Amino acid sequence: MKFRLLGVVEAEVHGYPAGLGDPATRRLLAALLAAMGQSVWRDELVDWVWDNPPPRAESALREIAENLRAEQLRPIGLDDALLVTDGMYRLAVPPEWIDLHQFRILTERAAQLDDAEAREFLAAALQAVRGVPLADLDGRRVEEYRRELARELRTVEIRFAGIEVGRGRSQELLPRLERLFHEFPDDPTLAEVYLAALHGADLAPATLAARTRSARRARENWGDDFGAASAL
Repeated sequence: MKFRLLGVVEAEVHGYPAGLGDPATRRLLAALLAAMGQSVWRDELVDWVWDNPPPRAESALREIAENLRAEQLRPIGLDDALLVTDGMYRLAVPPEWIDLHQFRILTERAAQLDDAEAREFLAAALQAVRGVPLADLDGRRVEEYRRELARELRTVEIRFAGIEVGRGRSQELLPRLERLFHEFPDDPTLAEVYLAALHGADLAPATLAARTRSARRARENWGDDFGAASAL
């Protein structure tokens, strides 16, 4: 059994996809999976399911939960996994079934190692990422969680890229690093890796000089913007 949050929210049983219902049902499931087997208060789940909750949100949430149990979990033998007690909801499945858990296990292991030993763990973790987290879902709470996960994934990607640049793969990684840098020029670690990739790539001297100046100017402009905003 496999549940995925790092991309489209989906489930897989023995290699075959399992239907997960309508968007409201998938938002509820995503919230329960994100809790990694811990209980979640109903008010938090309401925030996940609706930006503007219906008048009888508590009963509406129970209805969606019962639909999740009957229509999505029962066909894959997990109807008993959804537990509701005193306003708390819990999906009692092993965290090992959730791709985000596996991602974190690998990255936590990598954090304890030097670059040479960490590389394979980071590569395996990034292989679990199939796209933008929760890519098929919308909503304010979903978007907040997606941003949290995106920052987490970006940190891992930057460390892995730094290792690869050090191993002489600057040319291959440069396009992705350039896109990331222009999106997040405020990240000093990313800026360092990007500049290292520029100098490690096989660029003509004039091109290298121009792109290095552009990268440094972007960093300086971000610093000026931050200083101006802080002064307000």
